[in-house]
Amino acid sequence: MAIIAQSSNYKIDSLLYGSRWITTGTGPTPIYLSFPTTGVVAGYTNPSQPNQGFVALSVAEQNAVIAELAVWASVANINPLIDTTGGNGANTITVAYTSYQMSAGETATAYLPTTVTAQGGDIWLNAAAQSTIDASLTPGSFGAFTILHELGHSLGLKHPGQTTTTSGVTVGAQEDTIFNSVMSTYVAPGELLNATGSNI
Repeated sequence: MAIIAQSSNYKIDSLLYGSRWITTGTGPTPIYLSFPTTGVVAGYTNPSQPNQGFVALSVAEQNAVIAELAVWASVANINPLIDTTGGNGANTITVAYTSYQMSAGETATAYLPTTVTAQGGDIWLNAAAQSTIDASLTPGSFGAFTILHELGHSLGLKHPGQTTTTSGVTVGAQEDTIFNSVMSTYVAPGELLNATGSNI
């Protein structure tokens, strides 16, 4: 994990949470996707977390996540790779469904890049959404938007209207919409994105 320096562009800085994955040498930063098949996920001190309501992604769902990371790779200096070892180390984004601490309206949660704990970068989708709003992960669907948004967090991005301990830069309410950034949670100024996706 490395700290991201602020730029002189507030639109960029409003998205930088403050940490990123470390790369060695030259070339794009390798980012590994890991798709566990059981709730036993490496690095969790409380095994009940991923085990509770754990559901593995189907092959089609895995391919959708791979495709969305490729979208990020088209605008970021990263090299998407697949981890077939079941690992959960640095530069590894583990993706699966769980019901652990998920509220009814919550679609997913993601960890920011960190090497302090193995959870860094991991994405947990709400198991209750697998047959509803995540039933379709095709481009343009709410499910695909969710994956793209959570991958942004896994790569070190924040909501553009959010302040953090490392960044106080935000955009104004008029600019904080999904039409300006996939990292926004607003479909229009002041109108939160509906979890059903009906207001996209």
